[in-house]
Amino acid sequence: QPFDAPSIISLPYLIEASTSYASKAKFRQFNLGLPAEDAQSGLTEADIDAASIELPEPSFQRYVIGADQGMTCWIVVSGVEPSGNLVVVHYEHCALSEFERRLDELKTQYRVRVSCFDMQPNVYLSLQLSDKDPGAYPAMFSTRQGLDLFDVKVRDADPEAGVVAVRQVMINRNAALDRIMADLRSGAIKIARREKYDTLKAHLTDMRRGEITLRNGEWGSVWSKSTKGNDHLMFALLYSYVAARLQDMGGMALPRGMFQVNRIKVS
Repeated sequence: QPFDAPSIISLPYLIEASTSYASKAKFRQFNLGLPAEDAQSGLTEADIDAASIELPEPSFQRYVIGADQGMTCWIVVSGVEPSGNLVVVHYEHCALSEFERRLDELKTQYRVRVSCFDMQPNVYLSLQLSDKDPGAYPAMFSTRQGLDLFDVKVRDADPEAGVVAVRQVMINRNAALDRIMADLRSGAIKIARREKYDTLKAHLTDMRRGEITLRNGEWGSVWSKSTKGNDHLMFALLYSYVAARLQDMGGMALPRGMFQVNRIKVS
C-alpha cells in the first residue's frame, strides 16, 4: 500500500500505532484509511446461517410477538424455550391496513399472551392495540449508557387528577441491539428457516455497529442504519425479545396498578 505522506506516516509509526487499537479493524480504518469490519461491526450472513435451524412444526408452550410498524408492518413470532432462549418460528410483512387483523390472527394461532411493537409512527393505533390487550406493550427507544435493556412504565388512569393510563416500554437501543447480536452468536436465539429467510437475513445484517468515545473517555457502541434501511425484521426480532422478557417478569403481563412507583428496569 503506497503512502501519500511518507515523511509523516512511516512504517515504524504504523507498527507502533497498530499496538494501540483494540481491534485490527480500527487500525485499518483510522491509520490505513481502508474499509474494514470485524466481529464487532455487526451481524454477518455467516452468523445468521449458524443460528438457523430446520423446524417444520414448532411446539412451544409459550410464544411472543414483536412487530415493527409503518406503512408496511413487519411481524416476528418467537417461541420461548424453558431456558428463556428464543426460536424465531414465523416472520412476515403486511400492509398497515392489515396489521391489526394479522396481529389478532397470529395471537390466536400461536396462543400469544405478550406482544411488543414500536409506538411510532402510528401512535393512535399503538394506543388502540394496548387498550384492547393487557399483554400488548408499545415501545420507544432511548439512547443512554449502561447495561439496562429497557424500562417498563405502568400507570393507572386517574380521571380526577386528569391522568391517563400508561403502559409502555423504553428500550435502551444500543445495549439491546448488542444483546441481540450476542445472543444470536451464542445460540440463545435460533431462527427457523422459512420462505422469507433470505429477506430476514438481509434485514439482520443491514445495520452496522460502531463505537463512540464517551465523556469519561471510554468506548460505547452505536448502531446505525445502512443507506438501504432494510432493518425492519431486526427490530421486530428485538421487540419479540423484549416481549419474552416481559412475560418472564409477569406471567401474562404486568397489570395496571401493580406499581405505585411506575417504573422498573430490566438488564
